[in-house]
Amino acid sequence: MMRSLGLRWAVFCGFLLVSSCARTPTSASEFKVAHLPPTPKDLIEAVLASNQISLKVSSTCNNVGTESTDKTIGRYLAGFLAEMQVPDKINWVETTRETGTSTSGEQVWICNLTLHHKDGDDLWSWGVRFKVRQSDGLVLPDSFECTGAG
Repeated sequence: MMRSLGLRWAVFCGFLLVSSCARTPTSASEFKVAHLPPTPKDLIEAVLASNQISLKVSSTCNNVGTESTDKTIGRYLAGFLAEMQVPDKINWVETTRETGTSTSGEQVWICNLTLHHKDGDDLWSWGVRFKVRQSDGLVLPDSFECTGAG
């Protein structure tokens, strides 16, 4: 059973990586989520669509990748997704959202995408936090932060 889950997880991670790389780079400032409030699928799509955002967007993203050459949100997350392909480990994706206010005072959803990996006593969780404007579903590209511990 665990072997089957590991294989399915590896296929899922591969799909996410290919989807992220295959997208035509778009301006994240033009990306709007499909539903208000955003669903977990919308949050994941928003992160994939924002994969070209520079890690310079936030001081929380300094030196956070799996390699020193990681420069974008997409590359940062791709590195941690690649680490999750090891069979017989426990891996999961978590999405959350809560209401909040942007720095300009607009109503937003504060969204989180977190990748969790557990290998025996080794547990790590890495991801991103970003804001989606409630009035029109616009992803605020300058709101991205990198989250994690492990």
